[in-house]
Amino acid sequence: MPDVVKGRRHRRYSREALWKALEEKRDGDSTSIGLYRTALPALDTSLWLWLPPRAPRLKFFLEVQPLSVFANTERCREFVDMVRAWATRYPVTTYASAHSAADRELADSPNFGRDMQTAIRDGFDKVYEVCWLNVFGPKLVEAVGRC
Repeated sequence: MPDVVKGRRHRRYSREALWKALEEKRDGDSTSIGLYRTALPALDTSLWLWLPPRAPRLKFFLEVQPLSVFANTERCREFVDMVRAWATRYPVTTYASAHSAADRELADSPNFGRDMQTAIRDGFDKVYEVCWLNVFGPKLVEAVGRC
């Protein structure tokens, strides 16, 4: 569990602080917050929500340190099960993955060598890399098939 919520300022984590942060950061039809844990394993999470009248959308970023958190097979299995349950309930429209931040930087993710305009225009139109955990949206599943 996180111990800090960040909206416009940092607060000790509580449900009330989470709702306050979402309200503080609301900008018309969107909002975002940060959730952090200061004790090991460290946690850095960002959540972006797009609200009506726009099409509802969620963007989620999670960083966990140290990497040894994922050395335990059972913990990895539980993480994959959690992602599967979430993707089943909230279908991924394009692409989601779990990967090391360093590898993402080296791969130039999410642009993968494309200029910014091309990356925005094409999005994840094909598989540019395979990570240790991948969740493909319908178009990518159609393109590459199922295992």
